[in-house]
Amino acid sequence: MRVIVIAVVVLALVAAALPSVALAKECTKFEAYAADSVTAYLDSWKNVHRAFTEFGHCDDGGIAEGFDEAISILWAEQWPKLPQMLKYSEKSKDFRAFVYKRIWSETVPEERWRKILKKAQKDCPNGGEGFCREIIRAGK
Repeated sequence: MRVIVIAVVVLALVAAALPSVALAKECTKFEAYAADSVTAYLDSWKNVHRAFTEFGHCDDGGIAEGFDEAISILWAEQWPKLPQMLKYSEKSKDFRAFVYKRIWSETVPEERWRKILKKAQKDCPNGGEGFCREIIRAGK
C-alpha cells in the first residue's frame, strides 16, 4: 500500500512538471518500474483499481503477468469480495476489460484456475452472473 502511495505521489509530481504534450499514455520507464513494483501489493479490489487507474496503460509483458497473478489470487482466495470488483467494473468499462482479460490468461496456474472455476460454478454472487459465465466459458 505504501509503495502505491509513494509511486502515485512521485508520478503526480513528475506529471505536473511536464508540459501537457508529454502526457501521452505511453508507459515510461519510471511508470513501468512503479507498475511492476505495485503488482506485489494488489491485495484488494480497491488497490487493483487504483493500480489500473495509474498504470493500466503499462499492462504488457512482465507487468501484465504481475496483474494476472494478483487478480487471479484475489479471485481464488477472496471470492466473497467479488462484488467489489463488480462495482468497479460497472463504473468503468475500461476497468472491466482490464480485469476480464485475465480470464483468458495462460499464466494462471491450473490448480488456481480450477479453484476459480469451481467458485464460479457453485457460488456466483448476485450481479456476477455475466462474470461467472465468462469464467465457465473459458473453462480451461
